[in-house]
Amino acid sequence: MNEDPYKVLGIDRRASTAEVKKAYFNLVKRYSPETHAERFKEVRRAYDRLKTRERRQETDVFLYNDPYGDFKPVAKECRFKAKVEVEKVVEAILRASSDLERVDFSEDFTPLEMIWA
Repeated sequence: MNEDPYKVLGIDRRASTAEVKKAYFNLVKRYSPETHAERFKEVRRAYDRLKTRERRQETDVFLYNDPYGDFKPVAKECRFKAKVEVEKVVEAILRASSDLERVDFSEDFTPLEMIWA
């Protein structure tokens, strides 16, 4: 549904609500649902997006403003190759897994002295 509802209805972006309604009814007369079902659905979707002021403002925000702002990924900025030394990764995994059966972890922590006022 990336279609521009203004183009579908053949109206200007600054068209009034009455002009939107008039364009819709003219297109419905031309493309009846019995003979042009797909075109009718397209016109109906466009009208639904523009029929009230609130819906029209919502549509305009996403049509004419970039909802993603500066957060679009840029391919040039994302190009890098990380060197991975498989031996070091495997060694780190084995070192970490060999420590799993240990029960006493007291040497890993330094005791804190709590002073209550």
